[in-house]
Amino acid sequence: MIPFGNHIVTLYHKSGTGYTRHILVNCSWRSSNERSLMDGATVISERTTCRILPQYTKPFPGDMLVLGVVENDAASDIELVRLMEQLRSEGYRAFCVESCADNTGSIPLPHYAAIGA
Repeated sequence: MIPFGNHIVTLYHKSGTGYTRHILVNCSWRSSNERSLMDGATVISERTTCRILPQYTKPFPGDMLVLGVVENDAASDIELVRLMEQLRSEGYRAFCVESCADNTGSIPLPHYAAIGA
């Protein structure tokens, strides 16, 4: 089990032209604020890492992860973006996967680490 792996996460995974929804249990969800300088202004953005047990589907860039259980479907990229905006406005925490490390061979805690903002 992953330390602090006490979260249920919904994964929207690209499948053909749409997205399949997967409910993942025993995940770890960590967010942190990052500061960067853009055109002379400080920009603060949230960066999230979700650690997922290896028996689940591996997330890929472009997939979406949502903290909690979500029942909505997304049949296209546009619907996925609209769904993320809707969920965030309703208070859900969600991010689009930018990268995913395959740590399934690591000992003692094999996992996938999906990162995004």
